[in-house]
Amino acid sequence: MLTIWGNKIEQTIIYVKEDQISCIGEDGDHPKVYYSIPESGFVVCGYCNIKYMREDLKDSINVERSS
Repeated sequence: MLTIWGNKIEQTIIYVKEDQISCIGEDGDHPKVYYSIPESGFVVCGYCNIKYMREDLKDSINVERSS
């Protein structure tokens, strides 16, 4: 879910090991959709804006944010 608080934007990120995932929203509030996650990144659900990111990229993203 994408939430905007003042100037801060919060987005739900789910780290996965799989190449293909399905999403039904945080509360099962939209139709089930399927996505393929590219090796180099992530996908964002078109219904609920949940970001699905490869677990193996988690550390490299955290390093970039702290730089």
